[in-house]
Amino acid sequence: MKNIGIIKASVLAILSGLLLLSCNDDELLDKSGKGIPCDYICFGVSSDNNATTRGFSRSNEYTANRFVLRSKTSKDTLCVRTVVSDGIDVSNNTATRPTRGVPVTGTGNFYDKFHVLAYMKQNGTPSEHFFFSQDAVKDGSTWKTNTIYYWPGDEYEFDFCAYAPIDAAGLTSPTTPASKTLSYTVPDAATDQKDILVATADGVKGDLNEVQPLNFKHILSAVKFVVGSEMRIGSIKSITLENVKSEGDYNMANGSWNLGNQKNSFSQNLNKSMNGSEGGTNTGITTDEGTFMMLPQTLDGVTVKVVFTTVNKGDITLTASLSGEWEMGKTTTYRLSITPEYDIEIDVPDQVDAHYLIVPITVNAKDLDGRNDYTIRTKNATVCKFRENLVGPEEQGYWPDESTSHNDFARVTSITGSTGTKTFYAFITENAGTSDRDIELEILCNNKVVQTKTIKQKCPNWVGNTGWEQIEEVGAKPYGFVWNRVVRYKSKKVSVIGIAETYIPGNWLISQYKQYVGTGVTIQESSPLLWLWKPSTITFDYGKITSSLNAFDESNGLANTLSLDPNFIVPITESESNLMGSPFIEKDFESGSNENISDFAALVCIKKNKCKVTKETGDEGQIFYNMSFATEDIVWYLPAINQFNGSVGLSGEYWSSTAINESTNAYSWNNGAKTVTYRADARNVRAVRKK
Repeated sequence: MKNIGIIKASVLAILSGLLLLSCNDDELLDKSGKGIPCDYICFGVSSDNNATTRGFSRSNEYTANRFVLRSKTSKDTLCVRTVVSDGIDVSNNTATRPTRGVPVTGTGNFYDKFHVLAYMKQNGTPSEHFFFSQDAVKDGSTWKTNTIYYWPGDEYEFDFCAYAPIDAAGLTSPTTPASKTLSYTVPDAATDQKDILVATADGVKGDLNEVQPLNFKHILSAVKFVVGSEMRIGSIKSITLENVKSEGDYNMANGSWNLGNQKNSFSQNLNKSMNGSEGGTNTGITTDEGTFMMLPQTLDGVTVKVVFTTVNKGDITLTASLSGEWEMGKTTTYRLSITPEYDIEIDVPDQVDAHYLIVPITVNAKDLDGRNDYTIRTKNATVCKFRENLVGPEEQGYWPDESTSHNDFARVTSITGSTGTKTFYAFITENAGTSDRDIELEILCNNKVVQTKTIKQKCPNWVGNTGWEQIEEVGAKPYGFVWNRVVRYKSKKVSVIGIAETYIPGNWLISQYKQYVGTGVTIQESSPLLWLWKPSTITFDYGKITSSLNAFDESNGLANTLSLDPNFIVPITESESNLMGSPFIEKDFESGSNENISDFAALVCIKKNKCKVTKETGDEGQIFYNMSFATEDIVWYLPAINQFNGSVGLSGEYWSSTAINESTNAYSWNNGAKTVTYRADARNVRAVRKK
């Protein structure tokens, strides 16, 4: 009889094995979520709509916060965008993320083991012992305990609580059926911080005889770091989360956390190299395995510290306070944009006047953060362009029209510089409107705007139909040449016959002088044969210029200014310098004033307009530029004396364009009064234009 009993027991064992094999079929999970009948207790695993073990969706992603990390020792900043998304996302490869909500299958990436606690009631009375507390191991498409437990019948009822992984560091399982609480202390190392999942199934009848589905949920909060919109050259040495709550109890019965007061810091040494081009790529800074798995909590006093190693300055520590909440079962992604600290100083005026201008822009680039150059560009290309240097008449303050056939005055909308100090020039057209306008400049490094500057260009101060400059001209000016000067030059006596033919009056140079001054030049010329005994002479009498001048209008400043054509005056003074530079010419007589007129009041105003420039090349390759102003181009000019009035609001003394019909005086505006003023005296200058 004993042998027969043994045989019966063996048959039961074989039958149990067959039942066990039947529970490993992939059809255990049908479309309803329940399985085919099964005599012993085994489990199928799925996920809910809020999370999957490795599943993730960006459809519920939202920006929770933005903040800036700052360094106490430098100007460096780290801009952070906080993004919260449903599910636990530990993948940095957006192309291969599975869709959120797909059930975990036998070939999925769920843990191979989980621990399950079976709480039992018999006829409504809780048991003092677990029905079992064992690990369930993956076998095909189901998970089963090592010991086979059969469904005991309808007088029993179960609450199942399961968690994974079974080897999570810091996790403590309940030890009695009186508790459904998991205690957890977050491990220091991110690689030891497991993605803990919990599933519960309550009120399961003891005669279910089917695979019990378990819907696992993530009970921690994932925290990860990726590259944001910009990244500088260097490496992210480490990231630390400080003052984080690190201990708590999770109630599996109601799915809630009760956190303790213990706080800790969690750091990762990364040494993640950055070449500066990663901006906007969403490149992971922390690895998949290095995702911080934190206790869900409201961020109170929590800070993040990033140590960044720069190319030129070594380690820079950037810190900021975090706000918001790390939500259970969700991923908080911090997108770090570490803006390069480009040490670029740019010096431009805050505001300029309404006329045509050449504005110097001085840039001192001390540190380009490993870059080779920077770019300055204008956002207002129709009114502002650049040149790297000044050419010919530009150096004298003229504003050449850009459209010249020789292209010497072409300008660009952006210009590039490198480390060091460099001066560029902005060519700004006039603002003849009724309101000020902003001219915006941008400085770029690595195609990123790192600095902006705004130049405000004033509109004219309109008084009726007359618009006045609003910004005072730097430095007072003379009205112009005091035309009482008489000077005579003669050729020197030398012993070489014939050499005078090159230098004496009558050659091409003197002919040019004569066309400017007309009756103001007297030439006495001897025969070359008599030259050794009777030298030739040339006399400049500037007082005679008055007879050809027509700058006496008291109401029409434009007409006066046109009469004071700079091409009429300047070459005369140049001619004197040229004559004195000859070894065969000497000054014979001089009387009256000898004032420098290169910067006289009318010319200062004329230069506020655009001019035409022709280009000539000399016999020896030298370049000559000849400036001229078309009448229609002179819109800014020195006002006539009767164009001044009290409503202009000028305080002080200002030149008018109205000359007095003699050689030494003109009219100035002296605090509201018309005043006769010696032309060589310095007075303020304001230009005007008509609407």
